[in-house]
Amino acid sequence: MNNHEKQPKKMESNKQAIRFNPDSKQLRNKIFAICEANGAIQEVNADYYNAFLNGPDEGMEAIISFIVRDQATYINKKVLEEEWVSDEQIIEHVTSFLRLIFRGSMGFKKDDYKICFYKPVGPPPDKETEMKLDNKIKESIPLIHKVILKVLENQEHR
Repeated sequence: MNNHEKQPKKMESNKQAIRFNPDSKQLRNKIFAICEANGAIQEVNADYYNAFLNGPDEGMEAIISFIVRDQATYINKKVLEEEWVSDEQIIEHVTSFLRLIFRGSMGFKKDDYKICFYKPVGPPPDKETEMKLDNKIKESIPLIHKVILKVLENQEHR
């Protein structure tokens, strides 16, 4: 190519082009609209929240087991590719699902127990209940460790 021919311009990242508005709820609202249209509604109220707070350890273990089984491929990928190098990163992933489930935004399909979105309908937890839910999650961390190891021990190796 001679000096008089046009050189292709280098693509420069345009950070101005992508703007994230942390106060936007557009995606959230669209997810909930789709959930509502598909009948994926979760009634939430004091009884709903108290069921988690006062439920037996076996119930929490089942919820965590469903999360771990559903997310096993993703967790394996992150760990094996060394994107996650600490237990805390694995635990945070599982607890993020617990938070969404406890607030009614996620749940399990009845036929295969895969995680799916739901639209919570009803009052959000009050401040006291919110703190209790967060404490319940923190108290569940040893159980999360136990469940992950149990799922790993019982998985089928091909």
